[in-house]
Amino acid sequence: MTDLAPSPRWSRPADEMVDEVVRTAGTMHPHAYAHGFVLPHLEMQVRETPNWLLRYATRLQELIDAGVGAPDWNGHGAKPLQREAVALGVRVLGSLLHGAEHRPFPWIVPTFKGGLQLEWHQPGTDLELDIDPNGSVEVLFTDHAEQKDWDGTLTEREWDVHAVLDRLALTEDASATS
Repeated sequence: MTDLAPSPRWSRPADEMVDEVVRTAGTMHPHAYAHGFVLPHLEMQVRETPNWLLRYATRLQELIDAGVGAPDWNGHGAKPLQREAVALGVRVLGSLLHGAEHRPFPWIVPTFKGGLQLEWHQPGTDLELDIDPNGSVEVLFTDHAEQKDWDGTLTEREWDVHAVLDRLALTEDASATS
């Protein structure tokens, strides 16, 4: 696994980070598989960079600036943010947000193991995706109002995650218009 140690390369503006993130993620083709789930076609050589990718690169820059690319960044032995997790994060976000701009963007936090966690929190609803540098993506969902929860891998729960994100988008739209 490759550490994202602070270096001049990671102190560039977000636009340049997008280029690095896209290169790190590799080429994405129709029917490409990542850990068992089908990804939609993502054409990264577009005239305009997708908003979700710009936001992802900006958040990564914030994390790198905060020091998560260094060993023991939290003072409790946390591993540095790993390139594998960053690349898988692009694939996961692309599969969930590309072509679905109505869906909310997650909060992105580093994990102790060098991965990333994507989090969507709205009153009564929590959705979390734990992206591990080893390539696994675990999902945890809780609906407090309906007293319902589920978990599993993204492979097992991909369509459930899409449905939750669509529901969260509707909730955000409704609260924005009230």
